[in-house]
Amino acid sequence: MKKHELTQRSARVPLGPATGVFRTFARYWYLMIVPAIVICRPLWHSAAEPTSFPLTNEQIRQRYDRMYLAPVNLDVPPINSDESVKYDYDIVYVRAARYGDEGKTTWTEVSHPHRMDPGADLMLLHPDGSEKVLVKGGKGSVTDPMVSFDGQWVYFAKFHDLTKMHGRGGGSDIYKIHVKSRKIIKLTDFGFAPNTGAVNWSSDFVSPEPRRQHLQNALYNLGPCPLPGGK
Repeated sequence: MKKHELTQRSARVPLGPATGVFRTFARYWYLMIVPAIVICRPLWHSAAEPTSFPLTNEQIRQRYDRMYLAPVNLDVPPINSDESVKYDYDIVYVRAARYGDEGKTTWTEVSHPHRMDPGADLMLLHPDGSEKVLVKGGKGSVTDPMVSFDGQWVYFAKFHDLTKMHGRGGGSDIYKIHVKSRKIIKLTDFGFAPNTGAVNWSSDFVSPEPRRQHLQNALYNLGPCPLPGGK
């Protein structure tokens, strides 16, 4: 068999699937590259945003400018002004100060449960829109209110003193108040009883004193959870 006959016969062999895909890609590769650039461009742009922490004041301001495009309206109408709302029970809530869009307000949350601005009160809101103070925050603050199953008591936690370093050194305890009589019962004790023979503690265990050990953070009793039967 001659050489030219081999060439002619080999040309009649059908193309396989892989060969066809490769030839199609080689012919139209530019049509695939352009959509890929369009899709990936936003990802490159977001990756350019700095992710190092802590953020600078300028980076924080830029993020807030994107999140809050208008001032927050604090003129909340009373609940009895909305005729679509029908209820006949009292509501317990914590009233805390807000320092506007320019200031920083601190509430207890999962990352910093011991940090809060002082002066938050435990409030009782009636269906007619009137409200009363159940427990004043004073130098401390009330947090974590929980209503008992019979609706007669309100369990809550109260920070003793938040005027310095968001309560470090002040601690908190759990109380309950009888809504009708306003009787308050303290359920936990902030007291700390360490082994005084093992460490040379400071006089109150929390205040720094020369050549003495102290607790850098106070003890915080938080998150009351009442059970059925008044437990």
